[in-house]
Amino acid sequence: MTRDTRPLTGIYETKRGHAYRLDGQKADGVTSIIKGGLPAPALTYWAANTVAQYVIDHLDEVTEAVHLHPDTAYYHLKESPWRDRDLAANRGTEVHRYAEMFLTGDESDLEIPDELVGHVEMLAAFLNDWQPTFHQVECVVGNRQYRYMGRFDFLADIPGLGFVLGDWKTSRSGIYPETALQLAAYRHAEFIIDESGAEVPMPEVDCAVAIHVTANNYEVIPLETDESVFRAFLFVQQVHEFAKDGAKSCIGQPLAPTVEASA
Repeated sequence: MTRDTRPLTGIYETKRGHAYRLDGQKADGVTSIIKGGLPAPALTYWAANTVAQYVIDHLDEVTEAVHLHPDTAYYHLKESPWRDRDLAANRGTEVHRYAEMFLTGDESDLEIPDELVGHVEMLAAFLNDWQPTFHQVECVVGNRQYRYMGRFDFLADIPGLGFVLGDWKTSRSGIYPETALQLAAYRHAEFIIDESGAEVPMPEVDCAVAIHVTANNYEVIPLETDESVFRAFLFVQQVHEFAKDGAKSCIGQPLAPTVEASA
């Protein structure tokens, strides 16, 4: 029998990434709740634009593929938005990794791929300009009352801002409103899991910010994360729960007439 190595409360790796458990039961992560409960109509236009741009950029190849292997061409075009998304996600993951290396002082054998040199330089510029003192990096948080978990990027003292809850963002389009929901959920968590695996109360913070890092610039963007934004996150959580578990239960079986048909 395989021993269950998952924590009773905490984060663990899966084939698709990571997941959370709270007191031995699966718990939804903050980002999954937001993705599942907040409408994102812009994604439809983004996907259509991505396919259209791919065809324009590779017209000769697409034309030849459609004539020779239409089914393969169809699949390749259909998947182009998700390839673009995955590239962006991988870039964000790598920037997070380099940020954590900077913050923990582990810069040994640091080899930066050419496509990320600008991002790493902007990370270094932020650290030099703002002189933050980091207290917690990449910590798991949880809330038992509302049953959610997540992982924030950092807590730091930043001159001029105070004690700050922060998140690294690398999207080309800037900071989206759901980032405020994400950090509001972290800010209103009940506990942090520290380096020893112990639960400690989530500390009060003065503000929350997103550090938007691109290849040639960085911006420190303040975010509203007060009680009203947290309530909005809880509404999104309810929609997520309905979409995940409750929507199908609202639809019954077809009904039959209860009276006999006339001859």
